[in-house]
Amino acid sequence: MQDGDTEIAGSRGALTIDARRGDITIRAQNGPVKLSGSDGRVRLIDGMGDVSADMRRAEIDAELAPSAAATLSTSDEELRVSWRDDASVRVDAVATNGTINAADWALTPAQSSSESRVDGAIGRATATAPKVSLRNHGANITLKKSSKK
Repeated sequence: MQDGDTEIAGSRGALTIDARRGDITIRAQNGPVKLSGSDGRVRLIDGMGDVSADMRRAEIDAELAPSAAATLSTSDEELRVSWRDDASVRVDAVATNGTINAADWALTPAQSSSESRVDGAIGRATATAPKVSLRNHGANITLKKSSKK
């Protein structure tokens, strides 16, 4: 995909997208998602499967399934991830030259001169819960509770 807006809703099975300067919305995807590219914006709403996004200079807003694994990375734009109250995942988040806000989940980031890091449980996660790995270089990461019940 290049230069444009795309919305995919209610699809099933694996979904792979390579995007440049696009605005992508994926809603109610039932299956794994793999995204790559640069610039633009990515929105994942009501995700039901595992997600992988390797983006550059792209804003990412992801509402993840309560127990889905994910690897999301971007640079120079915000990375926001939300879960419902019944979430059960382990999160490993690093913002280089940015900060992490995880107050909704009562997680306090460890700070160094150029890095903010969170490694902990979201919701009812145990040591064997699926892992969510988040990376952002040059901008912030926000971990929040979804307004949906």
